Amino acid sequence: MSRYYFNVRHQDCVLPDPDGSEWPSLEDARKEAVEALLDLVANSIAARSSRIPLGVDVADDHGSVLLTVVLRDVLPPALQRT
Repeated sequence: MSRYYFNVRHQDCVLPDPDGSEWPSLEDARKEAVEALLDLVANSIAARSSRIPLGVDVADDHGSVLLTVVLRDVLPPALQRT
């Protein structure tokens, strides 16, 4: 298992994940990043926050970003047209 860090991307900053979590593969980490982003967005909307996360960077132990999940790619198709 490898440790991956899920850093949350906002318009003006990236909030680092200080602890990370272990996943069997990068693909499993990507799936977790998608779910995490959707949950973060839903919570931000429910709280009427003006700060909506725009993405999640999945990084390794060295801080290298391995992939980025962006909001527009995980929204339902009807919301992607706006």
